[in-house]
Formats: sequence, C-alpha cells, structure tokens
Amino acid sequence: MATKTRPRRRILRPFTYAFEWASEPVIYGFPVGRIRVLEGRLLGIGRLERLIEASDFAEQRRILAETSYGDLFSDAKTSSEVEDALDAALDRAYDFMEESRLPEPIIEFFRIRHDFLNLRMLLKTRLAGAPVPERWTVHGSVPVSVFEEAAKAGDDWAKKLPGSLAVLAAQVEREVRALEATGAEAGVAGQPLAGGPAGPGGPGVGVGPSPGAGASPGAVAAHIDALVDKALFERIGEIVQSQPSQWFRELGQLMIDLANLRIVLRSRRFGKDEQWLRRVIIEGGHIPPETVRENAFGPLDELRDEIRATLGPQPQRAERALERVVLEPDKMDVVTDNIVQEMAKSGRRKANGLEPIVSYLLAVENEIKLLRIVLLGKLANIPPERLHEHVRELYA
Repeated sequence: MATKTRPRRRILRPFTYAFEWASEPVIYGFPVGRIRVLEGRLLGIGRLERLIEASDFAEQRRILAETSYGDLFSDAKTSSEVEDALDAALDRAYDFMEESRLPEPIIEFFRIRHDFLNLRMLLKTRLAGAPVPERWTVHGSVPVSVFEEAAKAGDDWAKKLPGSLAVLAAQVEREVRALEATGAEAGVAGQPLAGGPAGPGGPGVGVGPSPGAGASPGAVAAHIDALVDKALFERIGEIVQSQPSQWFRELGQLMIDLANLRIVLRSRRFGKDEQWLRRVIIEGGHIPPETVRENAFGPLDELRDEIRATLGPQPQRAERALERVVLEPDKMDVVTDNIVQEMAKSGRRKANGLEPIVSYLLAVENEIKLLRIVLLGKLANIPPERLHEHVRELYA
C-alpha cells in the first residue's frame, strides 16, 4: 500500500533567534497553557492496561472512544487503517507546533528525525538489499514522494534528494561500495563479520545490488546506521545549542551520548576497529569522545567505570543507560528510549518556556509507539501477557 502524503502548512516566522531568546513568555505562554490541558488527556498506564486486557479490537476502540484518540480510530478495522490513525494522531501533535508558531529549531528537532528515518530506509533499500518500504514516515519536512522517487530512480538516485541529504546519501554510497569491493573496515585482524538483518521493510523488492563478498547485509546496514546517526545527531546538537534552555541542551547531549553507546555496541558486534570508531563517534555529548573510543573494545564494565570517573559523582543518565545496556544488550533501543523519556518528564516542571512543550511532544511520540504495539498486537492475537511485557519495558 502506498504511503499517504499529507500537504503540510508552513507558517512564515519573522523572528530571529535573538528575538526568540528575549521573548520566551510571549512565544511559549499560550502553547504551554494548551499543553497543561492536553497533558491531562494522555492515556496513562491505567488505560493502556485496559487496552491490553480488552477482549478484542472492537473493545479497544470503545476504550479509545473515551480519549482524544476516539475520532481517529472509530472506523479502523485493519492494521493498515490503524497505522493511518496513528499517523493522524502524530500529525495532530505536530500540527500543534505549527499552529503555535514555535521557533523553527524546535520544529526541526522533531521533524528531522523522520527525514533521517526515511533516508535510512532508502539507503538500506538502495545499498543493503532491503525491500522498498511499504510505509514511509510522513512526519518529516521532506515529502515522502521524494524518497519514493529516489528508491525507483537509476544510478543518480541520490541527486533526487534535497541539499544535505543528497550529499550524505552520496557519501554513504561511496563508502558502502568501497566496503563491498575491498572489505576495508569490514573486520578486525582479518576476522569475518557476523551476519545480521538487512534492515527495515516488509514485502517488496530490493532495488540495490547485493553486498559483495567483503561485507554481509547486516554489516552494510550497521555501516549505514552509524553514518546516518552521526549526521543526524550532529545536527540535533546544533539545534539544541541554538536555544537558551539549559534543559534542552542537556537533552540533546544525552541523546548524543546514547547514540554513541549504540554505535559502540554495533561496532563490537560487527568487528569494527578503533579507526572506524574515530570516524563515526559523535561530538557534543556529556561523555568525551576519547573516553568512548579508548575503552570501546575492552570489557564493557571498564567503559562504564571510565564514564563514571569522567562524569563525576552526580547521578548521570548516560552512565545508568550503559549499565542497563550491559545487562540487557538485546534491549538496547528500548533502554535508550526509556532514558530519554525519563529526562523528558523532568521538563514538565518548568512553568513556561520550551521545556514543557518538548516534554509533552516526546510523551505523545512514546504514547503512539505504545498504542502501535497494543493495537496491532491485539489484531495479531498476541497474548495479553506478552503485550504487558512490552508496555512495561516502554513505559519505564
């Protein structure tokens, strides 16, 4: 099924960043007032538990009718219609940003992650043999049609993308081709790479050539993930540094730290070396890049201890995340998402400013992720006990 593309309104903002800094009560006062009302309409763990225990999807729809999501799911019956309703729910939250005339950097902070998710899927389709995605995310600033066209194009596919995305796509393609041809950086001390999943996608046909003998599909996908993560989180670092909120800057630094931990674990899994890590580690987090690089390939306990020594005695979310990832490496993405959500909740305590707005929007993103698990799980007849486990993991 083709992904729906929604026309998006763009509101001209005559503010300069300096004016925005000086006018926080004016810019954020009205949207924060609305946020305080909307926060009370979040599902909460109690209603999520009811959705899990519902006898069937029809009962889930009746429960959702009690919430602000009710109108979106009233006619949904299939998994595709559920996905459409979830997209509409996130659209509604993001439209709030546009209608509230929030500064462009705040809007970019949320939308850029969807642009890079689409880029990641495109790169894995073109370069790692993954199927063409059945659904692209519609919540970025770049229209989905641009990625769809690039997925079908010939050798000049990267030129179909706008600006910096085209430059990044061409760079990733060059590196992957070199990896396939020579096996350079494909392993350490001549050891072969472990295999792995080729990336996202459902039924479909991969349009890119299969990886060569020097790299498994999983290694190419990990290569793509690291390069895309570096570009994405470098930009997020620039966005958060452009704003006066210390909380927002620390949130961005935390996201960079967690991205670096994911890069370390992927590098260990696929046999990357320190030279590769030096290229892809992201600057701008709390944890110095040299601390990560110098301890990445030893025992993870030693990396944890070095992080603790570097950061000092105060509680640090990144250190806690590493400890949890060491204990449960197969839940790496869930653990790091939980750490971000934990910090996001702290932004609600601010009376005014961007903190409660960013906190609320991150909570909505997480809630929609939970709804996807619970609703699609019910349609797929997944037992309630398994759904409970997933919700507990993501609602930490």
